[in-house]
Amino acid sequence: MMNTLVDGESYIPTNVEQIANILTHAIPAVVSVAALVHMVQNVVDNTQETIVAWVYGLCMISLFSVSSLYHLSVLTHTLEHKLAQVMQTFDHAFIYIFIAASYTPWLILLEIGVNGLYGKLFCAVIWGIAVFGVARSFLKFGQSIPSLFLYLFMGWIAILIVQPVMKSEIALWGVIELVLGGLVYSAGAIIPFRMDGRIPFAHAIWHLFVVAAAALHFHSVYKYLIGMNNNLYDPESVVITKDYFAHLFE
Repeated sequence: MMNTLVDGESYIPTNVEQIANILTHAIPAVVSVAALVHMVQNVVDNTQETIVAWVYGLCMISLFSVSSLYHLSVLTHTLEHKLAQVMQTFDHAFIYIFIAASYTPWLILLEIGVNGLYGKLFCAVIWGIAVFGVARSFLKFGQSIPSLFLYLFMGWIAILIVQPVMKSEIALWGVIELVLGGLVYSAGAIIPFRMDGRIPFAHAIWHLFVVAAAALHFHSVYKYLIGMNNNLYDPESVVITKDYFAHLFE
């Protein structure tokens, strides 16, 4: 079921575990294509939403596809093979890109700040960090900082926009799904991702955490953000506004 984990060395998955690693992201990659096409054809209704949807969707597809190809390269060759090393670099780089892409719909489509300026500036900062992360992955500098720390930092810097998002008119469940997705990503990074070689299929389980979190975020964008202007959610849904929170403390 598992290979032996040698202290001080990276765990080498069995072939069965590696196949699970491939499938747990290859299948979502295919589903993501269908989800993106459906969203573009049936939900978006202006140029800005179309561009945002394509950026977000293509980055999600790329994340799952590159991850699958990386694990396939390890299965067909070895982790030390040049192809596997290159694919591993792309795999790590696309995590930064996808985190930034996950922010983009919220920061661009919501009017955060005067004329949406704060949201657009924050989006530029997030993409700047992503570019730094990609460069770091390929040029191999700053390796003393764990990649996991940077991923979590990028994800939870979102606390800086919580208040502005809550002031916008967005269904409560949309924000709940956004936060839940972040928690699932974090739980997956802290628990199964760190258990490689200690429990069977730990990396595949981590992949499933990523899929679940990505699904939550996609649904929140599809139904409550882009869908906000297309009557996709129940008009009886609780909407977060300043009046809503003021009412809570009456």
